[in-house]
Amino acid sequence: MSSTPIQVPFDHTEMFNQLFHQMNARLDALSRHPVAYPQVTSPEKYDGNAAGYHDFLASVDNVFALQPERFSIAEFKTRYIGTLLIGNAKSWFRHICMNDSDKLRDFAAFMADFQSQFRDPNYHMQCRARLAALRQGKGSVQQYQARFRVLANDTGYNETALLNIFYEGLSDQVKDLLSTVLDLPERLEEFIRLTIKIDQRLHTRWLEKRKEYTRPSHSHSAAQSNRMDLDATSFEQGNRFGQLNVSREEYERRKRAGQCLGCGEKNHRVKDCPKRRMPKNEN
Repeated sequence: MSSTPIQVPFDHTEMFNQLFHQMNARLDALSRHPVAYPQVTSPEKYDGNAAGYHDFLASVDNVFALQPERFSIAEFKTRYIGTLLIGNAKSWFRHICMNDSDKLRDFAAFMADFQSQFRDPNYHMQCRARLAALRQGKGSVQQYQARFRVLANDTGYNETALLNIFYEGLSDQVKDLLSTVLDLPERLEEFIRLTIKIDQRLHTRWLEKRKEYTRPSHSHSAAQSNRMDLDATSFEQGNRFGQLNVSREEYERRKRAGQCLGCGEKNHRVKDCPKRRMPKNEN
């Protein structure tokens, strides 16, 4: 008769003890070496002007995110915001402290009241109007997309609507090349990256064509170089040999006007001037 092996229940006590000691060791290490949070500059004071509402909240939120240990309690956040308020905004905060202090301990309620007091109710509509009027113009797609993003964040539009509006604002040259792409990206970020590449290629080609157009031939360069050398030395040489009897200012004026540098008349150059005095031979 074969014996059946006896199943001994697994004892988890030792495993839990090991995990407990490991966690205590980690907590002890953190207490000896606390996290060093970065120093941040305090946001600018806010006076309640609707135009500065969003910038102010963005600056405050940045402080909260970078120094969470200072603002672990809701009232710390609300009272910190209170220290940054001036003018009408400060008067509003004083009213909260005196008559509705419960909001100081409820950050969500505090911010809801703050928003109703100082946020422009037409802000979204204004952003939408400005976004619809935005165009790439003569700038690059890189510059255009940066301005586009600032406005797009506060319009409330979904991704498809934003992609269509972004397309409408592009230059005709970029649109022409987009028409040759068979499968256009349906995601806004991918579409923007594609248009930036197209715009950069257009700019590179423009530089290439400009270089080809302005590149002089060898014979033309040599003739131009000789003419420049002559112009650079003719004033000094002409006066030294007595061929020119003019001031530097008159010389430059005649040169700009296309007149003879010797007599000031037109229709001939100084080397063919009938009034030019030839240098005397020195024997």
